[in-house]
Amino acid sequence: MISRGRPSVSKKQLYEKISSEEIVRRFVDVEFIPSLIHSPLRHDENPSFSLFYSSEGDVMFKDHATGVAGDAVALLALMWNCTRGEAIMRVWKECDCSSRVSVPVRKEIIPSSIQIKIRATEQYDIDYWNSYGIPPKWWKYAGIVPVSHFVLVRGSQNMIFQADKYAYAFWTEKGTKIYQPYSQMKWLSTQRGDQVQLYQKLPTHGDIVCVCSSMKDALCLWANTGIPSVAPQSEGTSVPLAVVEDLKRRFKRQYILYDNDKAGIGYAIEAAKETGFTNVILPEFEGGKDISDLYKSLTNKNDFKNIKSLFNGETNKTDAD
Repeated sequence: MISRGRPSVSKKQLYEKISSEEIVRRFVDVEFIPSLIHSPLRHDENPSFSLFYSSEGDVMFKDHATGVAGDAVALLALMWNCTRGEAIMRVWKECDCSSRVSVPVRKEIIPSSIQIKIRATEQYDIDYWNSYGIPPKWWKYAGIVPVSHFVLVRGSQNMIFQADKYAYAFWTEKGTKIYQPYSQMKWLSTQRGDQVQLYQKLPTHGDIVCVCSSMKDALCLWANTGIPSVAPQSEGTSVPLAVVEDLKRRFKRQYILYDNDKAGIGYAIEAAKETGFTNVILPEFEGGKDISDLYKSLTNKNDFKNIKSLFNGETNKTDAD
């Protein structure tokens, strides 16, 4: 019988002795991760249960039929009808973790390629992007398409996933990125860290260019102010030197505008040092921390144009107009 007292082992301590992947492989019928399997929580004729890695390297799950999602411990607690603490202690005892040596953290393996099934654009897609000031001509200009399914290809293994309702692919000739804003599997990508999003869409020259923290932010800023914008793969990713020098040749002034939280400001300061670009900070506001959040939070969307004061109000034109 499992004790219902306070657990003496935390999830962190458990994962130091046995990886979440080994836990799932031991207690769930699964051959490899990520994968789409029959749900272990209910009768499931057609596989609709995803197992995948988080950005921290932990195995996560989502039951697409019910929307239930969580980590490996939560999955076992549901399977065994017990608390998280009880699930941890059961794994600890059955796997004899007290006598195990520590294990390295399992990090996500980037797929060699991602194949997508494009679906028709629905009104909810238009509404989602419009809420961030990005009308269809802009997300199509950026190569963004709605998808119903995607396939992760790793060597000889093909893993098919049903995408979330809100699921989009950012496609370029250099790779594909899957974006599911409401999913725990929010990002999947084959794009390299040195690829700069929207870089190929920039005008040949102009007065201003801005580096934003994400493609969505860059599109929001560009579409609503006329300021051409690009984005690295993430805030913490450096802009390649060749791109930096090219932007300096083509544009009179170069700016960085990242999220206004502690992490974003820190990344922006480092990026400004690396590039020599001017770092500007987004004013604080209720409802978020980034450019697209600011747009969404405004009752009067025309007020968003006030952001141009950070760049002295000068703008450029784009081929998407």
